[in-house]
Amino acid sequence: MVEEQGVRDAAAVRRAAEELIEGEPLARIDYVAVTDGDTLQELAEIDRPALLVLAVRIGATRLIDNVMLEAASPDLARSRCQPGTHT
Repeated sequence: MVEEQGVRDAAAVRRAAEELIEGEPLARIDYVAVTDGDTLQELAEIDRPALLVLAVRIGATRLIDNVMLEAASPDLARSRCQPGTHT
């Protein structure tokens, strides 16, 4: 979503992750956040390296994970939206 589509709205990325997780009947979200990759401060906009961090319970097991997010350059995002372009 961030890399492929150039989405920079951290709240939209967080909501998308929450919706995906909520599709699993056994999952209960403890937290989902988009944070600065260095400081771990929550971000409103993904304009620098960021982390999607989350903790989710599946039954009695608590899973904690993160993934690095890097916003696509505007040129790359535009080229991916053009018909007939493949990257």
